[in-house]
This record gives sequence, C-alpha cells and structure tokens, in this order.
Amino acid sequence: MKKIAYLIVILFLLAIISACQKTPDSPIVIGKDIDNIIDKAVEDPVVVSPDSGEDLRKPLDAPEILKLETEGVKGNLKIYVDADVIVPNTASIPVARVTRGQFSEEDVKNLYKVFHGDAKPIDPDAPPSSTYYMESVQELQKRKESGEYDDKLLDDEGIDDQIKDLLKQAAEAPESYEEVEPDFTFKENKDESQGPPGLYARLKFMSDDNIISEINVIQDTYGTGAYAEYIRDNTKSNEINDMVVGYSDAYSGNVEIGILPTIKEEDAQKLAQDTVTKLGLTDFVCTGKRVTPTSQLEYGEPIEIRGVYEFMFTRKINGVPINYTNDEGLTTVHEAYHQPWMYEKIRIFIDDQGIVYLKWSSPYIMKEIVSEASAMLPFSDISDIFKRMAPMKYDYCDNDEGYSYEMKVTEARLGLMRVTEKDVGDSGLIIPVWDFFGTLTLKGKPRQPNPAQGDQHYVYTSFLTINAIDGSIIDRELGY
Repeated sequence: MKKIAYLIVILFLLAIISACQKTPDSPIVIGKDIDNIIDKAVEDPVVVSPDSGEDLRKPLDAPEILKLETEGVKGNLKIYVDADVIVPNTASIPVARVTRGQFSEEDVKNLYKVFHGDAKPIDPDAPPSSTYYMESVQELQKRKESGEYDDKLLDDEGIDDQIKDLLKQAAEAPESYEEVEPDFTFKENKDESQGPPGLYARLKFMSDDNIISEINVIQDTYGTGAYAEYIRDNTKSNEINDMVVGYSDAYSGNVEIGILPTIKEEDAQKLAQDTVTKLGLTDFVCTGKRVTPTSQLEYGEPIEIRGVYEFMFTRKINGVPINYTNDEGLTTVHEAYHQPWMYEKIRIFIDDQGIVYLKWSSPYIMKEIVSEASAMLPFSDISDIFKRMAPMKYDYCDNDEGYSYEMKVTEARLGLMRVTEKDVGDSGLIIPVWDFFGTLTLKGKPRQPNPAQGDQHYVYTSFLTINAIDGSIIDRELGY
C-alpha cells in the first residue's frame, strides 16, 4: 500500500508540473528568424586571440555569477537567479550544419566488438530463457512476503496465480542455446509487436552465467531519429524502461535513492568515457551526469530504491560541446516547417557490475562548418531577455490558483544546440545558445485540499534557451 500511495503522489506532482508548462502551439519568441541566422552570425563574430590567455567571457562581458530577481504579473511565480555563468574555454564558437544520419553495418559490428566479450552469440529471435521467467517469480515472491501491493487490485491469490503461470512458462523455456554466427546486416521488421517497423539489426549473446545481452540498432523510418542500444540483461527490460523512457526530473528529484552503487563515480565515468572512445566516437564529450533511480526496490521497512550512475554525452564541434538537456525534440506544431527530429545524444547507465544500458540516439552527419566564429550578443542583453521572458514562459505557473511557485536558477551555460532549418528537411544548424538550469518549488496555498508540495528538480531541463546570436527564444521540444 505504501508503494501505491507513493506512486500516486509522484503522478500527481508530475501532473502539476505538466500543467505549468507552455503549450506547444503557442511558442514564445522574440523576433525569431532562423532563416536569416547565418547572415547575423557572420556580421561581427566574437573572437579572442589564442595567445591572449583569455576566453570568451571578456568580449561577452559575462560575469562569473549572475544575480537577479523577477516574478510573474500576479506574483504567484517568484524567480531568483544566483547562477554560475559557464563559458567554454575557447577562442570562438562556430556555426555548423548537420544532417540526419543512419547507422551502418560497421556501427553494428563496433557495438558487438565493444560489448560481447567472450559471450556466446545466439539466435537473436530465440525465445526467452527460463531465467527470464524465474526473475519475475522471485520479484513476485518478494512482493508477496512484504505485502507491498494494493489489495484492491492484487491479493495473495492473484500473485500465486501469476507465479504458477510464470513457472509453467519457465518449464517450457529453453535452458541452453546453440552458438550461431553473428549477423550484422539490417532486416525489415513488419511486425510492430516485435519493435518499431522498418530496418533493424539485432544481436544476442549469452555469458557464462547465462545472462543474455542484446544489441538493437533501429534505422530512422518515420523521421524521429535512428537509435542503437545495448542491454546487459534482457530480462530487465521493464527496469530499463523505467530508467530511460519513464525518467523525469520531478520523479528523480523527489525520490530518495537509498542504495547507491559502491563503485566510485570517477571510476564509473572513466568506464563510460572509455566505452565511447572504443566505439570510435572521439567527437563526443561527457556533458552531464546524475544518479538515476531504478525500479529495483528493496522490500522492507522502509522500502529502498536502488540507483545507478548515468553519464550523458554530446558532440563537440571545434572543441565546443552541444549542451545536454532532457529534451527529445520530437514535438511538431507546424508540419510544413519541419518534421520531428530527435537530438543526438548518448546515455550510459552504470552499476557495480558495469554498463547496464547504453542508448545512442539520432546520429548526426557533419556537413560543414558554416563559420568558425559566430556573432553573439553581450551577456547583459541575454540576462535582460531572461528577466523579461522567463515570467512570460511560465505564466501558467503564475496563474495557478492551487499553488505558488519559486524558481531558483543555479547555472547559465553557453554552448551549442541544433536548430531545424525551415523547409530544408533533414538539415539543421548548430548555433550558440544560453541555457538556464535550476529547480522549481511548488507550495500548496492555504485551504487548498491537496497538500502535495516540494522541490521539483529540473536538472538538465533548461528553463529558458536563448539564441546567443539574436536573443530569440528557442523551444527545445520544437527544435527552433
């Protein structure tokens, strides 16, 4: 019952946060003019001499710390900025053009080479092993012993029925597999129950301890973006889904992770970096890290949640990294403008046994460096734009009659971002932007019926993304 009640509170908080976000059909802009951004970028590029020992902070007149306060029209949203101002250590920031990429058979081979080790390759279409079903049996038995389930939906008898069914499937499942020659070619999937339709490559391999690992490489069929993934243990698909698909900053920020990996964070990060290097992705750099909650629960009093390290990597261009954010870039409002296009990123999850999961999304193809150096507004203009536009973007929070909100901005970061070019299809520009990160706190107002309140941690969600070239506001979900 405690687990169910806890999840209800989390879902309520997520609903509240969603309610205070802008709607995608009314993006906020200040003179948005992506079509002419190249002309503006090359007008008066900001450059420092490599021999000067300075970075871009001086010509941009960017302070080490930004402090300011503002609020919504009704005063229901308070915004406090006490932020580190992060500027790349570089002489200039480029503008580049990229296109959508696809994975090749060589990429599939590289993934296999990095992850399979001495494991035995098996038929990728082989049914689950008996171990797969026994893992579920053990989880249900733990839940039954703890009593941590909603008795209106599931009781001891219901759990027993599930266990009986799983044991039957385990008895019919194979306990061993024949070794096969790994196949790195792409095939067409016409059965959506087996995954996204379109071209895919799948490899499975079994270790000496009978754990079946899996590599899936999916080509871009509908314009959202290709992706490749490595799953260390394919019996843990639900847990991985909770970490990756079901991840939200609000959930992560409000859940106390009771069990941390014993591996040192720096050792885990080195493993992640070494893996990216072995994959030949030398243009990628770690631009984010956090401890992510899993659905692994240690039943007892209290229930404890297990966490894993997560490291996020993005491409760097001329030494300047693309800023990592949680956004996917898959929202579209004006279909005539562009089709959805997922942002390129790599996410790696690590526990004490090594890499649990890796996902490499939407690879780019570098087409050209449009300009080695870009024009950029002075930071005073950027901070003025933030002060004026942040309350407008979050006016939904300001108008919330049930809660008051307090935004605390702790970081303003200059980096790169991909924006979509109008009517160009699969082409995008990489431009300099300012991202503002921090936390949002909501508090229930007196005499309101629901007491849910607390810090909503928006780490790696940019409260506002400002085009550093012309000061326009970029909607990261739309991609422009």
